[in-house]
Amino acid sequence: MAKATPKKQERRGPAAFTFRAAALAGLAYALLSGLAFAPLGIWPLAFAAPIPLVWVASRAKGRSLVTALSVAFGAAPFWAFAHRWILDVSELGYVPLVLLQAAWAGVFVWLLGMVRRGPIGVPMVLAAPLCWLTIEVLRGELLFTGYPWFLAAHPLVESPMLSAPGAIVGAYGVSFLVVALAGAFADAAGWSEAKRSTGGACATATIVAWGALSWLGASSTPPPSTGGTLEVTLIQTAVPQSNKIARTLEQRLVEWDTLERLVRSGAPRSPGLVVIPETMFPGRTLSPGATQRMRDSQLVEISDNQQLPMTHFTDRLLELQSEIGVPILVGALGYDGYEVNVSSDGTARIGWDAQYNSVFLVERGRVAPSRYDKLELTPFGEVIPYLSRFDTLEDWITRLGASGMTFGLAPGRAPVRLRPLSGQVGVPLATPICFEATKAGLCRRLAYEDGRPVVSGLVNVSNDGWFGDARGGRAQHLMCARWRCVELGLPMVRAVNTGISAHIDARGRVVDSLEPSLTGSGAALSASLPIDVPERGTPYARGGHLFAWIGAALGALLPLIV
Repeated sequence: MAKATPKKQERRGPAAFTFRAAALAGLAYALLSGLAFAPLGIWPLAFAAPIPLVWVASRAKGRSLVTALSVAFGAAPFWAFAHRWILDVSELGYVPLVLLQAAWAGVFVWLLGMVRRGPIGVPMVLAAPLCWLTIEVLRGELLFTGYPWFLAAHPLVESPMLSAPGAIVGAYGVSFLVVALAGAFADAAGWSEAKRSTGGACATATIVAWGALSWLGASSTPPPSTGGTLEVTLIQTAVPQSNKIARTLEQRLVEWDTLERLVRSGAPRSPGLVVIPETMFPGRTLSPGATQRMRDSQLVEISDNQQLPMTHFTDRLLELQSEIGVPILVGALGYDGYEVNVSSDGTARIGWDAQYNSVFLVERGRVAPSRYDKLELTPFGEVIPYLSRFDTLEDWITRLGASGMTFGLAPGRAPVRLRPLSGQVGVPLATPICFEATKAGLCRRLAYEDGRPVVSGLVNVSNDGWFGDARGGRAQHLMCARWRCVELGLPMVRAVNTGISAHIDARGRVVDSLEPSLTGSGAALSASLPIDVPERGTPYARGGHLFAWIGAALGALLPLIV
């Protein structure tokens, strides 16, 4: 009996240690990440967050699948907290999303563990950031069209010096630097096969490289324009509804009154611009062709108390813009091939070839002929990736897990820059819509051609009503958008219905912002954008994700070549 007990412990000991240690390491990663990201935003902890995962990959032996699953189990609370707002949108989709995002921590540990157990013994200062980059690029750019939120680099946007390398290597490159320091710490602590002195030297080299990239990144950001500014008023309506749920005519009339009041009270002097958030236009559309067909067919909207022409809100907006004399950018539905057929009994049948989430420019009392149609639809919010070609299956999934939502939008065909007039000269602007501001490659495509900037700034209109009362989700959306300014060397203004509306400079710093507001009378924020297009762009804008793609490919191949 006395001899049997140690043997029994010896059999069970490693498995129990692997599960407990890996789960606790995943939980430590979750806790540190939760503290580093909004709403608490203790951003220096972003450096510590990857260390528990690197430790598990360095120390665990065997049972790689059990280790990875245990890490994912421990990491799940962070993703469950960060995405709690999904419960109000799709209860059925919440658990799969949390499990998928938590799994990435386990995949990283599994991948890095394979490299560590290889015969060559690659130092963690190199292996860890390459494997991390593989995971971030895979989830941020490829799977389900990409979800580039909660990158290791994101909290560091609070430090202009530490985020400046993003102008050279992008946010993914700064994530590489963050995890390289975690890998160097592992080498210095003796967790890997590398000599401890190697870890210290590599940490020093990483810090020196970071400093050099920070200097290069800051110096590559275009200097402030001296050619004048366009004064901008950002409207924050405090209307929290989802853009997928129909509103009654009475509700839309109240919303219009609020919107008109905010525009009139906050409109800047000419040259200026007013920006109204995504989906906050209470009318059907601003597409000139569709509006004309509604007018010709004398279509009306009927409620319990009144009857109004279907073009009522369009007409009111055009009148408002003529009175204030300042161009207005507004998010609304756009249409191609809009048709109205009225039968003999007076019933109207309405159809169209394509429907878009669009940004329109209203100036000189009319809607400009060019509009921007959203190029990348929000996955699971506006489109179900991979299934959008199968209408029956998409409709079934919608009824099952996203009641009240529709997925009838088409993606835009090409980048369009809108040019509100400043005097007689149009100011070229890129207008990413909502989730698009989190996509670095897309914003680069909108703002640059052939490696040179073609806009003076970015105007992001968004509906963040989806986040409900989750302040962290709004702050994270703003954090992602700020990285686009760092990477592209361009300022941005954001008009968001429930906040956070903000003015961001070309280094990602928030110049001014409005507090989130789900109810109330709304607010307006004054900001400015340069009139002139910068003469040069950043190295990242010229090369795009080159560093990220090369690093991700090396990270994926590393287990095979070592």
